[in-house]
Amino acid sequence: MQYGESLTQYLTEIGLTESEVIKFNASGGNIERQIDVLKKSRYRILDAVHEQEKSIQQIDYLIHEIKKN
Repeated sequence: MQYGESLTQYLTEIGLTESEVIKFNASGGNIERQIDVLKKSRYRILDAVHEQEKSIQQIDYLIHEIKKN
């Protein structure tokens, strides 16, 4: 299966880094390699989401503490 520029743009829009897009496109259509790139990208993005959740929880706690005093 070959992908055009629209897939490259889509991969970028959904959060893959330039390096990840290059690896995906260099897979030569190997589905397992493409899935591996996508899974690694997903884990990286999910880790970032968890870090943001942690920041939000800390902000909420600080707001609670300020209101309490």
